Amino acid sequence: MALTDALLLLCRRLTSRCALAALAPLTAYAELSWTQPVHTQTLAPGIDAAEVRFAFKNTGKDTVKITGLHSSCGCTTARTEPESYAPGAEGVVTVNYVARGSLGLQTGTVTVTTDEPGREPYPLSINLTFTDWVSLTPRLLRWTLQSAPAPQRVQIQIPADVTLELLSVSSDSPAFSARLIAAEGQKPAAIEITPNDTATTARAVLTLTFRPPGQTTISRNVYARIR
Repeated sequence: MALTDALLLLCRRLTSRCALAALAPLTAYAELSWTQPVHTQTLAPGIDAAEVRFAFKNTGKDTVKITGLHSSCGCTTARTEPESYAPGAEGVVTVNYVARGSLGLQTGTVTVTTDEPGREPYPLSINLTFTDWVSLTPRLLRWTLQSAPAPQRVQIQIPADVTLELLSVSSDSPAFSARLIAAEGQKPAAIEITPNDTATTARAVLTLTFRPPGQTTISRNVYARIR
């Protein structure tokens, strides 16, 4: 057989195999499609925990089984029922986050693993901002020895939609006195703290006691130092 004829025969065989491969059915994989894999929320004052629901749907052609839910920290737990989802079935992964007194932005991640061949885990993210009833700025006041015993102020910032009653201000040391400065116009209320003198070192914890609406009292501390 001539070289040219051999090359033509090889080309025909390769072309036939490629055509058969193109006609073969594609492998169908399951696929979980998430409505919103990232959840961001700011919570009202006094709330210490949150429940977040991540909805999903199996948009593939095979049943998919959730084999694991892995949380990034001990403050986060996750669950789902049932574990297996047929094509077109919808489900929810419920995530519970407990702040345990932490304030500000708190983040967590739950990783969802499945029995999908070669599939990377699905990451679910939560960004929760826990707010306090009141913000005191600054929390630490300092005077240097032998300096003028000038008063310093701690601003009391209360969210606009919160009603908070200041019941008392107390100090664990007689070296400092405190008085309330009422809010005026755009200026927030404040506590004015004054040392009796600065001849010797001293320290104090000043406790502000508030009453939120419908709740028991809460306390926040401010610290004063002469050194």
